[in-house]
Amino acid sequence: MSLQNKDYESVLVVEDDATILSMIGTYLSREGFLPLLCDNGRKAKDIFLHNPPDIIILDIGLPEVDGMTLTKLFRSKSQAPIIIISARPTEDDKVYALEIGADDYLVKPFSLRELVARIRTIMKRRTLIISESETINHRKNITYQGIVLNPNLYTIVSKNQETQRLTKSEFDILYFLCLHPDQVVERDTLMREIMWYGNYLYDRTIDTHIKNLRKKIPSSIVIQTIRWVGYIISKHA
Repeated sequence: MSLQNKDYESVLVVEDDATILSMIGTYLSREGFLPLLCDNGRKAKDIFLHNPPDIIILDIGLPEVDGMTLTKLFRSKSQAPIIIISARPTEDDKVYALEIGADDYLVKPFSLRELVARIRTIMKRRTLIISESETINHRKNITYQGIVLNPNLYTIVSKNQETQRLTKSEFDILYFLCLHPDQVVERDTLMREIMWYGNYLYDRTIDTHIKNLRKKIPSSIVIQTIRWVGYIISKHA
C-alpha cells in the first residue's frame, strides 16, 4: 500500500485481551487511523496476507500463533513497522524482539497517547525514507574499514564477501555512525535523527539496537559506549 494514495494509515492490532484491543482500536480511530483488529495469531496472518497494513502492533502471548513467530513472518514478507506491546519487561525479550525485526517494544501498562506518539514517529520515519528513495540524492553505498553498507538492501558486506542483513533501525544507526567515524555521537542525537524519539529520554531502544549491532558487525570494527554521552565507532586497535 502506498502512503501517498491513502487517506488513512491502516494499523493491524493483534491483542488477545478484548478490553485492551477495544481501547486501542477506539483510540486509533479517534486519532485518524484505520484499525484492523484481531485477537489471535491465525487471524492476524490472514489479515496481513489479504489486507497488508501500514503498521503492525503485536502482543507476544497470543493464542494459536505467538507474537514472536508473527514478527518473523511479517518481517520476512514486509517492511511495515512492527511495534511489540507486552507485559514482559525483561531485556532479553526486548533484545530478541528487535533482533527478529521489531522496530519498537512498549511494555504494558502504557498510555494510549504514548502508543500513538510512537506510531506517528515511526510513520514519519517511514515517509521520510520513501521520500528519500524517490529522489536522485538518496543514500548511496558507503565503505567503512573495508565493509560495504548497502542502504537499499540493509546489508553489510565484509572484506571476505560475507553478507549480513540488518534490521532497518540497526542499519540506520550503523550508517549514521559510519558517516561520523572516530567521533562521539550522542545518544540523544541517535534518538532524534534515527528513531525520531526526541521526547523519550529514558527509552532503551537505541541501546538494544547497539547491542545487536555488536554481534553482527565484523570484529575489526568497534562500537564503544561513552557512558552518559553516546557512542563512537572505530577500527579495532
